[in-house]
Amino acid sequence: MRKQKGATLIEIIIVIIIIGILVAGSSNLLTQGFRSFNATKNTIDSNWQNIITLESITRDLRVIRSPSDITSASNTSITFNVTTGNTITYTVNGSSIGRTEQGDYQPLSDNLPNLSFEYYDNSGATANTSNPSTIRYVIINPGSNKPTITVYPWNLK
Repeated sequence: MRKQKGATLIEIIIVIIIIGILVAGSSNLLTQGFRSFNATKNTIDSNWQNIITLESITRDLRVIRSPSDITSASNTSITFNVTTGNTITYTVNGSSIGRTEQGDYQPLSDNLPNLSFEYYDNSGATANTSNPSTIRYVIINPGSNKPTITVYPWNLK
């Protein structure tokens, strides 16, 4: 009798089913990995955008020379003149914040939904925003679970 070589049809079907199960499981793991990567990337991008926005606001506020340079202030905006003679306005609109200099609007961040400005006078009491010349320092509050930034502009004593 001759010995036959090869696999039966049932063995081939079982191997195909096992390979299909392995491919399905590994593709699910890869999909979860890609989703996790994209979520982390979006979070990091958003955080960097927010850091750059807050640094820009802080840098600009520090160049205010005198209390009379602040022309208007509210919880959602501040307008002031800088040494170049230009007028800069930071405005919070919903979850986005923008910077306007000499009429040129530049969006900075769209992920700071709770950003607000707080203003204080020499004694540490809340400054009267209807009279911006009483403002001596500004606290930038980016929202819950984030540290506030206190900015002391030059020469505001």
